[in-house]
Amino acid sequence: MSDSIAPQSNVQLPDTLKRSITVFRRRLWTLKLWEASALAVAGVLFGFFFVFIVDRFVDTPAWIRLLILIGSLAVLLVVPWAIYHWIVRRRTLHQVAELLTTTRPAIGDRLMGVIELADNVDEQGRSPRLVRAAIDQVSDDVDHADLRHAIPHPMHGQRSLTAAIMLIGLGCLTGISAAATGNAWSRYLTPWSDVSRFTFTQMEPLPDQMIVAHGEAFDFDVALAGSTESRPEIATARLADGQQTASIDDEGYHFHLPGRYQEGALELSAGDYRGATQLVPVTRPELADIEATIHLPAYLQRVEPIIQTLRGGSLSVVRGSQVELQVNTSRDLRSADINGSPADVSGHAFEVPPQSVQSPSRLTLSWRDVHNLQPAQPFELQLTDVNDAAPTVTADGLPRHQVLLDSETIAYTAYGRDDFGIRRIGLLWHHVDDEGNLIDGGEKVIAAGRPDADLLEATGTFTAKDLERRFDRVAVQLYVEDFLPNRERVLGPISVFDVLTADEHAIWIANQLARWQRQSLDVRDRELKLYQKNSELRRLSKEQLNAPETRRQLQAQARAERANGHRLNRLVGEGESLLAQAMRNPEIGVGHMESWAEMMQVLKDISGNRMPSVADLLRKAGESESLSRSDAARKRLTAGKNRVNQSGKSESDQEDEGDPPAKAPGVTDVESTQLDLSEQKQPKSGPKKASSGRLSLPTTRLAGNAVSDQEPPESEPQENEIDEAVTEQDDLLAEFEKVVGELDKLMANMEGSTLVKRLKAASRKQDAVADQLTSVSQSTFGRDASEAAEAGATLSELSEKLTGYRTDVSYIMDDMDAYYERSRYVQFKTVLDEMRSEDVTGALGQLSNDVVDQSGISIAMAEYWSDTLDRWAEDLVEPSISGSCPGGKSQKSLPPSIVLEVLQILEAEVKLRESTREAQQARPDLDADDYHQRATNLAVEQADLRNRTDLVSQRINELPDAGEHFVKELKKLTSVSIVMTEAVGILATPETGSEAIAAETEVIELLLETKRMCQGGGGGGGGANPGGGGGGDTDVAALALVGAGLNANEVREASRTETNTGNSGTPLPEEFRSGLDQYFHQIQQWNASP
Repeated sequence: MSDSIAPQSNVQLPDTLKRSITVFRRRLWTLKLWEASALAVAGVLFGFFFVFIVDRFVDTPAWIRLLILIGSLAVLLVVPWAIYHWIVRRRTLHQVAELLTTTRPAIGDRLMGVIELADNVDEQGRSPRLVRAAIDQVSDDVDHADLRHAIPHPMHGQRSLTAAIMLIGLGCLTGISAAATGNAWSRYLTPWSDVSRFTFTQMEPLPDQMIVAHGEAFDFDVALAGSTESRPEIATARLADGQQTASIDDEGYHFHLPGRYQEGALELSAGDYRGATQLVPVTRPELADIEATIHLPAYLQRVEPIIQTLRGGSLSVVRGSQVELQVNTSRDLRSADINGSPADVSGHAFEVPPQSVQSPSRLTLSWRDVHNLQPAQPFELQLTDVNDAAPTVTADGLPRHQVLLDSETIAYTAYGRDDFGIRRIGLLWHHVDDEGNLIDGGEKVIAAGRPDADLLEATGTFTAKDLERRFDRVAVQLYVEDFLPNRERVLGPISVFDVLTADEHAIWIANQLARWQRQSLDVRDRELKLYQKNSELRRLSKEQLNAPETRRQLQAQARAERANGHRLNRLVGEGESLLAQAMRNPEIGVGHMESWAEMMQVLKDISGNRMPSVADLLRKAGESESLSRSDAARKRLTAGKNRVNQSGKSESDQEDEGDPPAKAPGVTDVESTQLDLSEQKQPKSGPKKASSGRLSLPTTRLAGNAVSDQEPPESEPQENEIDEAVTEQDDLLAEFEKVVGELDKLMANMEGSTLVKRLKAASRKQDAVADQLTSVSQSTFGRDASEAAEAGATLSELSEKLTGYRTDVSYIMDDMDAYYERSRYVQFKTVLDEMRSEDVTGALGQLSNDVVDQSGISIAMAEYWSDTLDRWAEDLVEPSISGSCPGGKSQKSLPPSIVLEVLQILEAEVKLRESTREAQQARPDLDADDYHQRATNLAVEQADLRNRTDLVSQRINELPDAGEHFVKELKKLTSVSIVMTEAVGILATPETGSEAIAAETEVIELLLETKRMCQGGGGGGGGANPGGGGGGDTDVAALALVGAGLNANEVREASRTETNTGNSGTPLPEEFRSGLDQYFHQIQQWNASP
């Protein structure tokens, strides 16, 4: 509808009325738009003030700020609503009149009516005058009415005031802190942005996560930012288990907070500032280890550095060394410093620059990990320079004082020790004058060392032939040199030898024999007195014998008898030692030695059998009323050591066969075995032909698995043949009695002459170690510390012994390898390959290290290697295929003097091999001329032994029927002579290496063949082949029984090994062995602690 009346209308609204309504409408529009605008301004400012005020206390969350912004935007919608509601919908007179009907009904209704009349033509047609009069009347009333108060609900004043107050407040805030106001507007208008809350108190930013030392109190410092507008006097730090306050101090706050064990939040408040960080407890970076690379001084000639891991605070090195350190920590590092200087860091480690150690110094090491943690205290490492210690040298086999034939060779082992390598080991000899002064004589190098040879073990020999001229008394001593320049050589103990010619030695032996005889007569006189006293007691009556006094006398007589037996036994040992020296002198008559041997043998039988028996009878007599006698059976005479304790038929079986002929003494060394011979198949045996055996060249026999395929002869011996055998054997025994004692002693020294015997000896040594370890474990378990300390000393001695045993096995392998290169015997190669695959030397070396700390396991390992070495010795010998040691026709026997000469050649060959090894050891330290001279001397000695061997062959050929009876012996000696000739050529090259050692080893093997003896039936085959034959009567001289061997009373049993490692002694459960190891290990740690 328009503001004018329709054209067809005759009556129009007055201009004054129209003007009044227009003024009212304009005022309505203005006020209502004003109200809406004021409300919008107030709403926006309200949101701002809300955010501003809340931010003063807390950090208003973004979602709340977003809701406030949405609310403010909603308030702004009141403006378009006001425009639409008050302007768009209040444009016409009719719309304004309609509004007035609500606010001023009296005027509004009348105004509505006249507006409708003016628009209604029909009504005007009835009475125009009345219509105009009504319109005029209303117009006049409107003109006189105050329509300013007709506006509905005017709130423009309140809203304007509110908006004005807020604007004033905004202005004030802006004046006070424009930054705070701007920050509030930013956070209010852009709640999604990362705008930090403005605080009047501003701190330096806190990290999201703070790493602290685990369980340790820590300092927490926070500083006020430079832009802070407030500096509160107090700040508060809150933890899960409490809070702590701190006063402002130098533009910040310092807190000392308790240690944390778990992660947790740390909240900080100061004034309107609120901050938080996450505390993460982490252990400090600890030192893992320090790897020291030590470059020794140049004079030590060590190319490779020494790598040493340190876990302590000190390192001692030889003066002049260069030390490089790599420090490894438990965590990746950020930085490190050495004595305050920064160091290069790589991961969890850093390196210390090379340090030249000339004097004591100290390094202070510190580091900081990726969490900015550092050790509680810097690590201090003390570097100490030490002097290059002087070497030491000891010897095994060099006596302090001994009589030496001018043709005799002394073999010994030298041990040199040094901290940083040995240059050489040698031997000095001096002439000793009548006043005891030492006059320089000469020297020779025994072995050349190496820069890395901390322990050098070398075999050496000494003979009067080494001297440029003969001296009556010679003092020898070992010397050792290390690599330190200008250091004097270190000397070992002095050994004095009285060098005698054969004649002088014979005189000395005669004097010693006289002294020995006087001592034996003294023992005899003591025994006669005891015999007389025993005879007196024997004649006492029964009542007197039962008297307490008589019984005490019997007990005293028993003790005296036993003591005299010990005295005589010791005397016999001295006699055997003297006899061994006498046997080396060709000038001493066999008849003289025979007389002495007869006396010694009788005394040996008395001290070993009869005197202990008498002592036992006297002891029993003191306890009972009756006495008994026991007759000792006579044994078959055998030179050599029988370690098997297994013979043919028993004595009871042989008693029924009649009196056999006298048995020829056997020159046989019967080796022990750990095989269970009782489980081996025994050959069928029938009646054996009685035989006296034969005396031949020496052999080594092994108990084995030979089975006879021959049926024993069943014919009975003829009378005339037995008479002839007894007559001939009487002559043989008369000669053998003169030398059988030396034969026995020489056979006892053959342990190292053949590879089989050397392996057997190594096996027995390991078995002895196992027994000793078992004894130590049983005697010290659960005992006090003093006894445990004694056990520790014993174990240390065992460890040193095992080191020497490892060297012995190494020499065996070297000799076996060289011997195989010459002989090409398959069994030697097989055993050698197995020894290498088992790494026996490395295992024995490890055993020497483990024996102290792990005695339980060491027992098992020693038993295992004892069994293994014994098995390898068995494998070297092929089973015999000669049958069951047939008896039958008695063969001719070699004269004992010939056999003795062969054994002396064998002993000399063994010493020659040791001298060859010594020359090879010293070769790197010798010039060409000296080495050539040594090799030439060895070649001369080898040629001399070959000539002696040829002479033995010539003597055998001169025997009656030698071509019939001694074919094997002659063939063997011919082979020996051929190999000796080869050895002479090798040594003269000159060459003392493996080729020469191999040739000498082959000579030794040929001189002493190893065969497997037959098991089972006895009777047949006596003499040198002890396959059977029990006891029997013999009338050989006492010399045949001299020197029963080092272990004549040894009893070897079948191994009870149940597993690869075996058992020894009383079996211990595995769990007990483990406990024993831990027990001794803890004892050692306890003893080592201060």
